[in-house]
Amino acid sequence: MKTVKYLCAVALLGLMTSTATAAEESFENRWYIGAGLGISELDPDVRKTTYSIQDSRDSGYLLNLGYDLSERISIEGHYADLGEAAIAPGGTIGYQIFGVGASYYLYDKGEDHRGLGAFLKAGLGVMKNDSDLKFERQNDGHIFFGAGVEYGFDNGFALRTELSLYDEDAQLLSVSLLKRFGGNEHKTTVMDDDRDGVVNSVDQCPMTPPGLKVDSTGCEPDGDRDGVVNRQDQCPTTPQGSKVDATGCEPDGDQDGVVDSRDSCLNTPLGAAIDATGCALDRDNDGILDSQDKCLNSAADAMVDNTGCVLAAVTILKGVQFESSSAELKDQSKRALDKVVDILKRYPQIVVEVAGYTDSQGARDDNEQLSERRAKAVVSHLLSMGVNGRSMIARGYGPAHPVADNDTAAGRAENRRVELHILAYLQSSGGR
Repeated sequence: MKTVKYLCAVALLGLMTSTATAAEESFENRWYIGAGLGISELDPDVRKTTYSIQDSRDSGYLLNLGYDLSERISIEGHYADLGEAAIAPGGTIGYQIFGVGASYYLYDKGEDHRGLGAFLKAGLGVMKNDSDLKFERQNDGHIFFGAGVEYGFDNGFALRTELSLYDEDAQLLSVSLLKRFGGNEHKTTVMDDDRDGVVNSVDQCPMTPPGLKVDSTGCEPDGDRDGVVNRQDQCPTTPQGSKVDATGCEPDGDQDGVVDSRDSCLNTPLGAAIDATGCALDRDNDGILDSQDKCLNSAADAMVDNTGCVLAAVTILKGVQFESSSAELKDQSKRALDKVVDILKRYPQIVVEVAGYTDSQGARDDNEQLSERRAKAVVSHLLSMGVNGRSMIARGYGPAHPVADNDTAAGRAENRRVELHILAYLQSSGGR
């Protein structure tokens, strides 16, 4: 099993060092030295002895001498004193390590061991023990593995944290200070990964797609500085500081053509004609938007219905229906009364009569009572919708004042109706 481990370690070292020939010619090899402190975990094999491990943890130190073959590969020799393991009864076993190995940098931001890097390490070593007990190692030779992270500074110094596993007996977690010597200490490697003409060291947009025009920072131009590059910006002159969407344009929530930051009416109905402030037009100032106004030239003080036309003294409330021989409003009738609510709230100074009518079938007294109950049901619903009760009265007229022929079914249906009669106009400071 030991032979297999050695062969694997040698093969791994050969593979790692062979990749050094693929290094860029611009890379300059450098020697480095290092020293560090750490915490060791020691596990001597006492299974076939009368001893037991009392304390396996101690402090240790590490010395390194290395050589950078390329931006990815370094070879390194080391000496480590791992401290001592306390053995019961009364004794210690000390550990000293000599070894040589290779490091492979999986990630090296600076590409010449500057900046942040992460590495794996493997190699061969010899372990020596000092003990005041009768303790002998069966095999001093071993393979070791390690992994760590390193941050290199422009002046050649570097901080390294690594975990090293030595044979089956010991491991060391250390923090080291390294110093590299050579030309790369002051050299700037000119790299331009996205090939935009701006080197990596100053490129703030290192993943720019090939062929795109960029500015001196390596980023696509953004003329109005809204965070959307000109190539994707449909509104390239947005005022600085404005909030924009993915197209580079300011939001326009109601889609009226006036952006929200300048829109005084953020919920304008879709398709309505608007002014420069984003508000729907009401040129005759009657409270009905032009887009819904059928009488666009109403007099200045005219009271209008929901179509913008002068409010009639008598209005048949179309769509208001009841259950058969009942004063219970049908659901669609309540929706039809919403229009009446709008009018009565717009003009709180008017007093109206809600008049109920029936056809001529049945006893007149019964019809008059039914029509009054229906008129009261309408008033009750309007009250529930917030209309002032003092501006409404309910009255039932039964079959009086027919508007159609009671001899036909269609005529009788027209006669079963509710009307709104304007009775009076109260004094008010404003009608709208």
